[in-house]
Amino acid sequence: MAAPLTGVTSLGFVGLSIPLNFWLMLKSIKFYRQTNSNSAHHLYKCSLYYILLISLALIVDRKVLTKLSLEKYDNILYA
Repeated sequence: MAAPLTGVTSLGFVGLSIPLNFWLMLKSIKFYRQTNSNSAHHLYKCSLYYILLISLALIVDRKVLTKLSLEKYDNILYA
């Protein structure tokens, strides 16, 4: 959550990443409560999807959301 404070991402990334973080946390809690191979397998698959989805969220934030916010800022500045 420190990425927007450092300027690496925008606040849009926080909105995109919160549901993903919550999903990974739920799977981790399930694994903690049921330490068997089935829950371990589900957590492993979840972590792979998490890496993919959080990377896509970062790309969307950097390419799309940042561009939209810059265009909006330019329209306000040069209107």
